[in-house]
Amino acid sequence: MRKLFLILSIILVLSIPSCDLGSLVDGIIGEGDGGDIPTAVPSPDDDSNMLLGIPSQAVSGKSVIIEHDAFTVLYSLDDLVPVWVSWHVGKDELGNLPRPERFSPDPDITDERYSVSHDDFTSSGFDRGHICPNADKNGVETLQDETFYTTNIAMQNGNLNQGEWKYLEEDVRGLVEEDGYEAYVIAGTYGKGGFVDADSDIKYEYDRKDDEVAPIAVPAYFWKVAVIIKDGDGDISRIDDETDVVAVWFPNADVPEGSDWTDYVKSVDYIESQTGLDLLSSLPDDLETRIERSEYIPQAV
Repeated sequence: MRKLFLILSIILVLSIPSCDLGSLVDGIIGEGDGGDIPTAVPSPDDDSNMLLGIPSQAVSGKSVIIEHDAFTVLYSLDDLVPVWVSWHVGKDELGNLPRPERFSPDPDITDERYSVSHDDFTSSGFDRGHICPNADKNGVETLQDETFYTTNIAMQNGNLNQGEWKYLEEDVRGLVEEDGYEAYVIAGTYGKGGFVDADSDIKYEYDRKDDEVAPIAVPAYFWKVAVIIKDGDGDISRIDDETDVVAVWFPNADVPEGSDWTDYVKSVDYIESQTGLDLLSSLPDDLETRIERSEYIPQAV
């Protein structure tokens, strides 16, 4: 396992009951500039997906928040990509179950216009890139199956997906599995325009098999913020100035040979400035400000 130098940040998360798309239209779906995405209301329970808060955001177009047991997602109904996905990584959820062979439409997306299938990504040239990794939940079959919902994937450059994005996932997970930590992670996409490989032209969207439905957007960037704390009780209360935050920002393109994911480290402030998200919103304001300012450069643990 690659060695990861800790940066612990927090992302306070709220539990929103899972429900179908129709019941959310008047509440969480936003239209036009400044979609009405709620501000974080933290859950009192450790290990919940949204313990560190729901990121507030000015959303252009329509989006919906869906809570699953494995993760909570803000899903764009216009671009058909996850804007952000938030989840907890604990040792009791890790394992080695066989990986499902196909992705599945999210059962909470009941309108066919917004429902995406495994085959909708076929021949795009991009990988079906997990946001919440399958391996973070492959000790519990029902949780692993949820990570294969298409609301949890986006078109991702294969070199990135199978390289530095994967290595970052493995490093965070390795701390949980081997070194007695737990992690709160939020990750997502931003913008439009990615590259299949170094020789390709930029692609902004990919038409689905059915010409009557909207195409799937190709993200321009993938990003991740991870908070890693020693396993224990009272997770929120144990976050302080000594807690490190890993914040990483990747272009959706080939990673140059010889690169490491640590070359893409940014501050949380940087990610917020690019995406318009307000992350870690459940922290006390002064602590949030100090933690988000740091641009952490990982070292060997």
